[in-house]
Amino acid sequence: MIRCNPYRLVGGAVFMGVIFSLSACGGSSSSGFVSGPPATTPPPTTTPPTTPPPTSPPPVTPPPTTPPPVTPPPTTPLPPPDLTYFNEQVATGREDFAALQEIPLLSFTRMPETGSASYSGVALYKTASSISDLPGSDKVDKILESPSMSSDIQLIANFGQGTISGGLNGFNDSTTGPFSGMVAIQNGSIFFSEFEGGLSGSVSQNGTVRSATGAFNGGFGGSRTPDVAAGALSLDLGAGGQFLGIFSAD
Repeated sequence: MIRCNPYRLVGGAVFMGVIFSLSACGGSSSSGFVSGPPATTPPPTTTPPTTPPPTSPPPVTPPPTTPPPVTPPPTTPLPPPDLTYFNEQVATGREDFAALQEIPLLSFTRMPETGSASYSGVALYKTASSISDLPGSDKVDKILESPSMSSDIQLIANFGQGTISGGLNGFNDSTTGPFSGMVAIQNGSIFFSEFEGGLSGSVSQNGTVRSATGAFNGGFGGSRTPDVAAGALSLDLGAGGQFLGIFSAD
């Protein structure tokens, strides 16, 4: 019986664990390179999970802020206008015009040819637009009923020279009260028992200066002497308004 020697060399040799033409018991021979131990398959590599970079939250836009309401400082109400003198002028004007109903226009034959006389009284006014379309007598009634402005009037008649001078001052508005100013008679002349002339000057109210222009006419009244001077006038205050008025002075 032949023993099987697994290390028997058959036309080859064992060198560094490599067998050439190895013949084993009951086996077949093979040729070529054969590795000693079986090749090992490396385990599959596992890719570590990729952690995404941290994401920044979107910027937060604060809601618009509403500024607190601004409370204006308390205002001190203006004192009511002083209409005391206006009311006095209106009362005087109404009395004087009521008295004129009994005084006739002086006949020119009784007018003095020399000397002079001074007259003081009141003028009452209404805005021109409110009465311009009315007849003369209705104008007078409306002015006396509810004047919108008043003033004092002074007249100086020089009968020898046939001139009349003077002016307006002491102005009062029916709403805002007194305002300063002086409006002088310009080129006043007397003819028979009547007179006429122009008006020019300025007035100032609450720091606003306005030029004043206008005209007047009238007549002297009395039974024997020129005791009263009365008539009508117009006054233009520019932006301050246009006025029609009546006056009586004694």
